[in-house]
Amino acid sequence: LPNKLKKLMQYSPVEEDWLYRSPYFFFRTIASLIKLEPDLKEKLQFVHIGKKPHWMDEMVRKFNLQENVSYTGMLHFNEVNEKLSHSDLLLSTSVKIKGGKDYALASKTFDYIAQKKVVIGFVKPGAQSSFITNSKTGIVIDPDNISMAVEKMKEILYNGLTLEPDISLLNNYQRKDTAKKLSEIINFNISE
Repeated sequence: LPNKLKKLMQYSPVEEDWLYRSPYFFFRTIASLIKLEPDLKEKLQFVHIGKKPHWMDEMVRKFNLQENVSYTGMLHFNEVNEKLSHSDLLLSTSVKIKGGKDYALASKTFDYIAQKKVVIGFVKPGAQSSFITNSKTGIVIDPDNISMAVEKMKEILYNGLTLEPDISLLNNYQRKDTAKKLSEIINFNISE
């Protein structure tokens, strides 16, 4: 393989904080908001779709959200879409990279966009944050800034949020186009 391609495929160690990938910071924000606006306690429901992680119940208890969190378990793709269609907001999270930026764009983000729902991104700088911002499909909230997170969530819950997604940018993420681009990159690097 050419040196350029070898360098591209080299592993570079990074320190990742996976707590940011969980709903921890969202739960912390909601719990803080409920303290300020107690009437929201009966109005908010967080539905976790998929296998429940072993640590989830403890996290929910930590923020006293047992009445606000429910679990569906594993669902068929069509059932997932049905659940998403009945949601008002959809949560996106990302890993925190110490001294760097998150490199992953979650595939479920595209399921969210297909439902034409607002994506609430409790994400750190990186691929997920940039995509949500640039595609205008949601709002990015810094999970480390609790006061700002509470204010943004309060505003969204009381006033709503209307978005106008960037369709031309989203069209660049169709499978056939991304596969073609990947093929071109590989062919270019191999030919050098």
